[in-house]
Amino acid sequence: LASRIEGLNKFYGTEILASQRLRELAGDFFVFRSIDRVMPKGAIHDFEIYELLGERETFAANVTAMDYLLRWEKAYTVYK
Repeated sequence: LASRIEGLNKFYGTEILASQRLRELAGDFFVFRSIDRVMPKGAIHDFEIYELLGERETFAANVTAMDYLLRWEKAYTVYK
């Protein structure tokens, strides 16, 4: 499954994608951006995927990036 998720990077133009479970396990140490709901080949059910943006402490210091992330998440919610 990890290989299938990794293969989606090319489609979404991302570098590191993660499943909902990995995001949960990462806790508050990292910042993720919602990307899509997918069902890769071989999966039993669909699930959310996220782009890893970086360590929370480092990412949160960049006000512009945090503003972009907040606007992205609002738009993604409307899209869903």
